[in-house]
Amino acid sequence: MVSALVTHGTVYYGRTLTPPDCRDRRTLALAHASLTGHFKLPDTARLEQIRTLGGAYLVFQYLCKVRLTGFDGHALPSGTTIPGRAGYVSHLTDGGRRHEVPVLSAHLMILEQVL
Repeated sequence: MVSALVTHGTVYYGRTLTPPDCRDRRTLALAHASLTGHFKLPDTARLEQIRTLGGAYLVFQYLCKVRLTGFDGHALPSGTTIPGRAGYVSHLTDGGRRHEVPVLSAHLMILEQVL
């Protein structure tokens, strides 16, 4: 009886309070979607050298850092922000029902066409 209760509690905790970590495919997909949607990077953009800066199994979020590759900054349209590095936070909202991954970017430059 106690064993079943502990197992149930562990599963509940894992599904509702602990988000997927920095390397989880769901986290990476949400981070990539933000980079291609919000930051307007091409679909070829890749997240490499993924590092966990903060977080562990018993926390409510993971703070992650990545290097962005897979695109030519000079080929991007004028006005596109080119991130030099990016970070993202993996956390759960709505009582564990929604996984969110906001991306934070440190800009290298913003491309502007000069005549």
